[in-house]
Amino acid sequence: MLFNIIQIIFFPLLIICFAYYYQIMNYEAMAVVLLILIVSFFITSFTKYPDNIPFSLFLITFFTFLLGRIVVTGILGYKKDMVGLFGTAFYDTQIIIEVLLLLFISLLFLFLGSFIKIQLNHNLIQSNYEEIKLVSKYIFLLSFVLRVFVLIEMIQGTNSQGYYEAFSSFRSSLPGGIVFLSEMYDISFFIFLGCMPYKKEALPFIYLYLVEGVLCLWSGRRSDFLLNVIILVLYVFYREYFSNKREKWISKKQILLGICILPIFFIILNIVGNLRRGDSLATNRVSESVLDFFFSQGISVNVLGYTINFRDSLPNKNYSFGPIIEFFKTRIFMSLTKTENFYVGQNVSRALEGNLFSHTISYYIMPDLYLRGIGYGSSYIAELFKDFSYIGLILGNLFYGFFLRNFYRFITRLNPYFKGIFFLMARQLMFAPRSSFTNFLVASLSLPKIFSVIVIFLMAYTLKKIGNNSKVKV
Repeated sequence: MLFNIIQIIFFPLLIICFAYYYQIMNYEAMAVVLLILIVSFFITSFTKYPDNIPFSLFLITFFTFLLGRIVVTGILGYKKDMVGLFGTAFYDTQIIIEVLLLLFISLLFLFLGSFIKIQLNHNLIQSNYEEIKLVSKYIFLLSFVLRVFVLIEMIQGTNSQGYYEAFSSFRSSLPGGIVFLSEMYDISFFIFLGCMPYKKEALPFIYLYLVEGVLCLWSGRRSDFLLNVIILVLYVFYREYFSNKREKWISKKQILLGICILPIFFIILNIVGNLRRGDSLATNRVSESVLDFFFSQGISVNVLGYTINFRDSLPNKNYSFGPIIEFFKTRIFMSLTKTENFYVGQNVSRALEGNLFSHTISYYIMPDLYLRGIGYGSSYIAELFKDFSYIGLILGNLFYGFFLRNFYRFITRLNPYFKGIFFLMARQLMFAPRSSFTNFLVASLSLPKIFSVIVIFLMAYTLKKIGNNSKVKV
């Protein structure tokens, strides 16, 4: 009741305040309102707990990748004299104001989208998935071992070349078939989890998935480690509150412990950041480690500023659905027509003629570095705004809010194959503030993922048939 009153009075007041500060162009006050807004949304999301766990986790990545630098630099003053306004690459107040407006609209309609819910029975469909669980378990183990070999190569490349050079030029020396099979590790893992194994059975595989994240972290890829942790949190809460209560997956003490070790988490991430930049292993105070983490991860806000700055000169391409468009162009159309494929690597043709915004905006920002293999990333907000202006921003965030709010409800009715795909989508979606609007679809349905689903299905089906025939003979 209290939270309902707060929502009715407090949120409209924040909207009015933001609109007022926008009119008088007080970007500092706008940033404060934005911070209050996202914190308020995060707190009130727990009134719909645990349905809103996916939404709450998305708010964390939204803050980390898009608001973090604005807050630690613009409000807390961290490294204020080293960069432009609010830690961005810009000194033009009008660009900063427009960036804050894009973030405000996105947050507001994300929250409104989370109020749209579907009515589905929370009770899980109980079926015997033993064959699927068995096959997916062993395919995960095989692909995990191969994945480790690939990651070891990444680590060696980072140690010898430096993170940025290795990141832009890494190509595994392993045979293509080995690399292909190694990319099946995540979908097979999530299909296994989708079979709803007992906690005792699932934990060893969860630990292996964390090991994969740690190896990614060792190679300098902090975001991959962070996303692995986030998706596991999402799964653990799903099992705790939407299974049949056969066992306890997480306790309040464990939640408090997780909160308490966050400072250590930030220190480790800060150390990795230092190593990436070629700095020493020495770390600052915990508070500085936290500030440095959000400062470095929050660089994606610059993508919004550059989108506003270059909007009139950017190619008239669709970027929001770019991953889907390029998937059909490269995998189907060009294969059938034998057309030359320039959607490989980083070149001028791909930047100007392709549909991936990360390539186009990187070329506009830093053409020389882009052609050498370095990129700036993207953001779903930038793509929606570039393609469809404010109406696209509104509809896209409404969809995200709706999907996140109902994620648990969707997967309760799905079999392990679709559960696995949905969990993979959720992991990719958490990266949307730094990625494409539809990348979560294409990345989850790539050729290795589809192949893995088919193999698991055929092998599980065969095992089940063999088992049934044995029973008949007996």
